Amino acid sequence: VWHGPGAGGTHQADNGQTFPAVTLAISKKPGENAVDVAEKVIARINALQNSVLPEGIEVSVTRNYGASADDKVSELIFKLFIATGWVFLLVWGAFRALRPAIVVMLVIPVVLLMTIFVAWIWSYTIDRVSLFALIFSIGILVDDAIVDVENVFRRLRENRALGNPRSVFDVIVSASQEVRSGIVYATMIIVLVFVPLFALPGIEGRLFAPLGIAYIVSILASMLVSMTVTPVL
Repeated sequence: VWHGPGAGGTHQADNGQTFPAVTLAISKKPGENAVDVAEKVIARINALQNSVLPEGIEVSVTRNYGASADDKVSELIFKLFIATGWVFLLVWGAFRALRPAIVVMLVIPVVLLMTIFVAWIWSYTIDRVSLFALIFSIGILVDDAIVDVENVFRRLRENRALGNPRSVFDVIVSASQEVRSGIVYATMIIVLVFVPLFALPGIEGRLFAPLGIAYIVSILASMLVSMTVTPVL
């Protein structure tokens, strides 16, 4: 979307020189990728600069939101790894064992991949808002897995102490079923808390809808993984 004709005025170069200039803002349409749009605009500017512009006329980019968006996404991904590392340390400290911590940690990449897959199916892009939602939900993502793993390991310890222990498979199945209803109810309550976000009108609604979708999908994926993948691991 071209916002023009541009506003007239002056522009100050890096060397302090001031010269007449016209500013023109270009913004992306809803649903488009800011980085891709910025790259295409810059490519078009370079083509104009080398062909049709009169001598003495230059076109330059004074502010590139595409580049800043790329930097912000990279920063959020780095924070995602930091948050994941903290979760691993806390779970390992709680269980005082490496195996349950690894089982819980494997939930995070599986859930994130499932969330990204659903977003791709629904034609949602991964932006700063949805990435923030994923980082924000990491603590909840592993909560279901922690509940399941804790109960399974406790039942396995109790089973080993018995004179006639049951099979490991039976213990894991029954231990997972014991906490299944609690996991489902807790997940549904969290989902219901975020449903009102979709009723927000105007700009607020469009801003927070991706956050709500990313959060809800990740929570539902976490519930599914905790009842299937986690017991198997």
